[in-house]
Amino acid sequence: MALRWWFGLTYLLGGAGCMVAAIVWLATGNWAGVYLAGGAVSLLALAWLIHPWGVRRQNLDQTARPAR
Repeated sequence: MALRWWFGLTYLLGGAGCMVAAIVWLATGNWAGVYLAGGAVSLLALAWLIHPWGVRRQNLDQTARPAR
């Protein structure tokens, strides 16, 4: 479980950092920021899949509820 936290938070912080860098690059006229923004979005999505508070928790919440 601790490994999921570590990688989830690492990817989350990396994705946020890449998004900030992409905005700075685009503001300075460097069009590579478009690719960096795409990478940031994919890192943030992967963090949501890995982190225990992300998709996994939603799936566990759905299965834990009794059927009505």
